[in-house]
Amino acid sequence: MAIQNEYRVARSTPSDSTFNALDLKRRPSLAVMEFLDPGDSQYFANTLKGKEWRDVTPEPHKSRKTLEHVAPQPGELEAFLNIEPDWMYLSGHYGRSYYHAPNKTLTVLPAGFFNEPFHLADWESAWTKKAPQGIYLQAESLEESGAGVFRNYIKAQQLVHQDHDFHSLDERPVAERVEEWAQVWREPIKDGQVSALPVSGNRGLLFTHTWEEVKVLLLVCCNALVWNKNCFHKSFPNALVLGWVGKNPANAVPIIKQFLVNAFRDVKDSADPIMMDHDHIAAAWTDVHYKQGLFGAGGLGYMKPSGEVFGVTNSPDKESFIGNAGQVTAHWARKDNVFAFGINNSATDTEP
Repeated sequence: MAIQNEYRVARSTPSDSTFNALDLKRRPSLAVMEFLDPGDSQYFANTLKGKEWRDVTPEPHKSRKTLEHVAPQPGELEAFLNIEPDWMYLSGHYGRSYYHAPNKTLTVLPAGFFNEPFHLADWESAWTKKAPQGIYLQAESLEESGAGVFRNYIKAQQLVHQDHDFHSLDERPVAERVEEWAQVWREPIKDGQVSALPVSGNRGLLFTHTWEEVKVLLLVCCNALVWNKNCFHKSFPNALVLGWVGKNPANAVPIIKQFLVNAFRDVKDSADPIMMDHDHIAAAWTDVHYKQGLFGAGGLGYMKPSGEVFGVTNSPDKESFIGNAGQVTAHWARKDNVFAFGINNSATDTEP
């Protein structure tokens, strides 16, 4: 049963005349969207399928497993709008693009998932190069109320590239490009252009649908719980969101493996409603740090359907409240990256 928008379970005893809140005959389902090495996501999918969970990942993504080095085929991402899995797994590079300026780093584009070609050619150069096989899935947007602040701030900066091997293909002053960047932030589902290069509206997939049936969302990437999380909060309103507050290890298989061991420990039927219970799943996730102490687990955290975000601590079984969905939740991101959105990281800051 759902209590305060969070999933809890009701179990019946053999003498009860009532039924469980969830139908035990229905096999749970999963879906995977992968932008990098599929080792961790395939381990996740294969383990659950081995427990008779249904894989509802749409084709052709299910067959080719990853977008690590290729752009999606037409309609490949949009097919995810037609599924309603119980657990969903998103994995890849995740972060914001940036410009270097003297003594500071200025982020330019919103946080999102992206693959290797986009990372190497577009992301770190703020879309001034073209990577034909690159793919970027936007996860932050600029509210209209903040658009003016964004424009005024970026126009005031003297941005200087410090990367010796980087040369922008767009020689216009930054102030002339600001409107293009503002549109990318503000209108994720619309086609546009940055520096005369096309930007597809499919980057806004996460802003076009609400996956109400998803109970658990795994974000296997760096810093997913750092930047503004309103997109995940709104698009997956009933999900417990698992992720990292900081860097995740390059090889996430050990953490995913141990998490699943924890989650299914003492569970006789893999369709048991306990697998949708947020307290149970959060404990299975954080125990990878508290009880197993695996490398890379010190940055684990989760976001409740209420929008509250918690991170593991050095005190056993005592997660720390670190912010809400609209807040930036890591101290290192609050001043150095002045275009972050949310409390404690406002674009109105004039200096880092």
